[in-house]
Amino acid sequence: MTEREFEDLIFDMENKWTSMFEKGKHDEAWKILRDAWDLLPEPKYKHPMSWWVVIGFVKYGIETKQFDYAEKFLGILFICDLDRADSDDREFLAGRLAYAKGDIDIAKELFARSLEKGGSRGCMMQKENRIYKELVQGKRKTAKSKSKLPADKLIDKADEALNKGKYEEAEELYLQGLDKIDDFESDEIERYYRNAYAGLGDCCFWKKEYENAKNYYFDAYNYDYSNPYINMCIGKCFVFLQDEKNAKEYLMRAYSMAGEGIFRGNEPLFDIIKDMI
Repeated sequence: MTEREFEDLIFDMENKWTSMFEKGKHDEAWKILRDAWDLLPEPKYKHPMSWWVVIGFVKYGIETKQFDYAEKFLGILFICDLDRADSDDREFLAGRLAYAKGDIDIAKELFARSLEKGGSRGCMMQKENRIYKELVQGKRKTAKSKSKLPADKLIDKADEALNKGKYEEAEELYLQGLDKIDDFESDEIERYYRNAYAGLGDCCFWKKEYENAKNYYFDAYNYDYSNPYINMCIGKCFVFLQDEKNAKEYLMRAYSMAGEGIFRGNEPLFDIIKDMI
């Protein structure tokens, strides 16, 4: 059997075990998974196709509460297919297992690492994983009402309200806009997410809700981590939260991206990092 034929075989088996789990036929699904694991040559964890098999054991071990499977293969997940070292799946699934077992503090730390590592395209940003994201960032506010306006119009109106200092009105409009962004047909969805979250951060900051502001700015950061304004705002929140180390880190990031000009109007923030330049 050629390598390509072997890959096709494992992917075919993956489709079958996924289908069996979704239909509730767990015994059949586990048998297919075990057969796929047995087919992998030794040392199994070094074969690139081991990733898909191990993911299956961990994911469905969690979902069917077969924690013995999940725990055994979670350890293997962290050493198999190291070409995927940048993937946040490892931290995310480890967090899911801890959460399912009731180890909430451990889960929260793992989810935070997954969120930081995966950014805007990571596991934590998927709709079905909102509960885990909220665990990390705290319960988020939701829109109080719905509007017939599309997402872009709502966010534009929110920007206008923010510029006029109408923070409560702006916050509500941003939240309404967020609820509609996924339905908005545009190649710039990520930009709208970034702007809405950054706007919410601004609203919370001016209301002196610095922890909420920081969380919203980090939401925006996940969509545009190289944005100097967002990095400066995160640093600013850390200043007010009396976290000097993180404040300096993000203020320096802003400076390295845009120079001293990004601090125009916020000169005291620049003074914090002068000795580091």
